[in-house]
Amino acid sequence: MIVEVRLFPAKTPPVRCAVPDYFQVHQALRRKGVTHQLLWTEYVAAHGDKAYRYTHSC
Repeated sequence: MIVEVRLFPAKTPPVRCAVPDYFQVHQALRRKGVTHQLLWTEYVAAHGDKAYRYTHSC
């Protein structure tokens, strides 16, 4: 059993994109002056290459 685990380690799926906190986005959009574009810009700044593109987040 130990040999099998060493030869064939469990594969974990790669994390492709950071999932936004949709509850927080929904709450933030209720405030005056907050736009989806602004929230997406902050999301990209926080996650960099792991962020979804704007069209996908819409």
